[in-house]
Amino acid sequence: MATVTFSSGVHAGTRDASTDMEQAWFNGSTTAQFPTFSLTSVSVDVKSRTGPQAVSGHANLWDAPIEFTVERSARDVVTDFLAFVAVKGLLNGRPFTTLSGWRDAVAQAGYLANVSWTERRNDGGAAESFSVWGVVLVTNATVRGARETLQILVWPCCALFMTGTNTVFVTPDCYDDLPGEIFIS
Repeated sequence: MATVTFSSGVHAGTRDASTDMEQAWFNGSTTAQFPTFSLTSVSVDVKSRTGPQAVSGHANLWDAPIEFTVERSARDVVTDFLAFVAVKGLLNGRPFTTLSGWRDAVAQAGYLANVSWTERRNDGGAAESFSVWGVVLVTNATVRGARETLQILVWPCCALFMTGTNTVFVTPDCYDDLPGEIFIS
């Protein structure tokens, strides 16, 4: 696993309390809320590694978080990108599952991100790619002497509601699943 990439491209909308969530709440085209960035291993020298060295969890376990652990040289990525993208004030510390089966998050700030990476398969070593939409939290950004540790937690989810506002973001797949406007003749 040499690279973890964070990208955007969600449908931004405004809640309308008089109707259930539907496509009419949202802009029909996706919006990139932040530039794509990556944590990439650049060398076998442990002093210059910037990519993830460990992953816990799995993209197919939709109700569990995925944690990436990075050793060394990643704090600039926090400063330049992750601090801006990571959610702040995540209600109950995790997304919740609605009656519709969607995983929704409620937060004070932050963005939905598409997180993608590759892992080696145990049955031959071929690379397998994974991707999940979710909210990102930086759970540890530690410097001890010359050693840096960064841990990033990604909670899979479909929608992000912003507290105190009518702003809501949904992933492209979830937007496609929403009902369109209902016309009564």
